[in-house]
Amino acid sequence: MTQEKHRMRRDQKIKLIVGIIIFLLAIAALWFGFKWLDSRNDPESGQFGDHGDWGNGNTQTAEPKIVTLDGDKYEYTDDLRSYLLIGTDATGEVEPQEGRGDMADFIMLFFVNRTKDTYGFIQFNRDTITDVPILDKDGKNIGTYPEQLCISHWYGRTDEERNTNTVNTVSQLLGGLEIDGYYAIDMEDVGALNDAIGGVLVTIDEDMTKVDPDFKEGAEILLTNDQAEKYLRARKSVGEGTNEERMDRQYKYMQAAYNRVINQLREEPNYINTLYEELQDQVKTDQTNDRLSEFAKYISKGSSLGFMRLDGKTTEGDTLGTGQILAEHYLNKGAVKTALSSIVDLKPSQAAEADQTDEAAEDVAPEDVPEEAVNQG
Repeated sequence: MTQEKHRMRRDQKIKLIVGIIIFLLAIAALWFGFKWLDSRNDPESGQFGDHGDWGNGNTQTAEPKIVTLDGDKYEYTDDLRSYLLIGTDATGEVEPQEGRGDMADFIMLFFVNRTKDTYGFIQFNRDTITDVPILDKDGKNIGTYPEQLCISHWYGRTDEERNTNTVNTVSQLLGGLEIDGYYAIDMEDVGALNDAIGGVLVTIDEDMTKVDPDFKEGAEILLTNDQAEKYLRARKSVGEGTNEERMDRQYKYMQAAYNRVINQLREEPNYINTLYEELQDQVKTDQTNDRLSEFAKYISKGSSLGFMRLDGKTTEGDTLGTGQILAEHYLNKGAVKTALSSIVDLKPSQAAEADQTDEAAEDVAPEDVPEEAVNQG
């Protein structure tokens, strides 16, 4: 193998490993809460070091970044980096088809404020009603339409287009906040993850025998690959059939998977090479290697701001006039500003008047929105 090929293979391995670690860290953080992430003084905890200087602390951006929140413009100069974590699932009522994709059922923003030496996560309810960019079958953006956030990943001809459309939707939801990239994994690939780490042990919290006869309430099961996919993707046949119940199971699984990986790495440092060989095709990202190499340092030495959710209310109904009863999550006024204010120093924008010529995205007429997308359940 030539030196150049060896370098490229090494860089690809770094990209995948960091992606997997960040994805597992994010979901483990959800389940444990960030007190767990910050309990890094215990050498037996398996965490990644202590707080301290990292990256280029106290940096500022050259020009203020502007976001529009509830009709008002704000700016910040903190050096903020953010990356969207996307988990896709094609088990909804809108099936993938030519030029279309699947739903983004897990959506979380990982952010790093290099000025303040802080990091954290924002989780989004996949049922959040927001303006979604509508792509036609040629991949052209023809405007926006208020839909569930998860549907943003249905539009696009390629994985890159679909992931980018979800990134753009979340960016718009956050007032135009710049998002630097994404990591995406298909829930169908969980079997490969499960196999690579030798299975994951879970406790069944409720009767799931309609999904698998072994899934009896209280049972402790080392999931096979097939069972892992069932456990993570089942929704309507379990409990009240809500997405929140499914999310809880996803968190539990990924937390257990993360612990299993970390324990294995303690015993066998080269174990990460095995994971690379098994999972090299599962994680999709648009990130460059120079940025990816900094992520472990961010999480290991930055101060955690915690796990955040945007305040809102979930209802059921046909608010959009689609003819379908949907779960619809509406954000409270000020919810995004509250979240962003805890991440960066927001100030009223001095460039508000100068930006009056900016063109807003054109709304798409209901008849121009694909019916199969609007009727997503």
